[in-house]
Amino acid sequence: IFLIIHVLLSYSTSETFLRTSMMGGLGGAALIRYIFHIFIRKNIIERHPFKIKKLEKVSDSIIRLEFKPERNKYIFKAGQYLYLRIKSEKIPMEEHPFTISSAPGEDGVSLTVKTIGDYTNKLEHLGESDIVLIDGPYGKFSPVPDLRNKIFIAGGIGITPFLSILKDWKG
Repeated sequence: IFLIIHVLLSYSTSETFLRTSMMGGLGGAALIRYIFHIFIRKNIIERHPFKIKKLEKVSDSIIRLEFKPERNKYIFKAGQYLYLRIKSEKIPMEEHPFTISSAPGEDGVSLTVKTIGDYTNKLEHLGESDIVLIDGPYGKFSPVPDLRNKIFIAGGIGITPFLSILKDWKG
């Protein structure tokens, strides 16, 4: 709000009615988007919770989480990501982005996570009673399978979008 007022009162934007209107409109649109992001989106996400279906320790520092929606099927494209919030006493209710590692069409959605931080180290302590809130999917990293050869280059946990893409292409 203060930024909008500052921009509208600054000399360069008060030259013409058109510039003042444009700056006010852009600032208002940003404010509306912020209100939607903080308040409305949270209520929409809470109406479509997920349950933890499976938690698998793949290695010492990698876990695989599988979630199943309580109501509707979760639709996404291979290579997309989501924002995850978990309602649990074992982990803080923070929003974190993760790439989807399961293929579209599978029963539920899977994440492959490297447990190297404060948040990700707590994920392996989750249980089936914990509720998962997912916002997304987001992103457009979804290459189309065709007859051309493709080379994927990834390092470490950055391989997760490729897991989803290759599983999807394999069918």
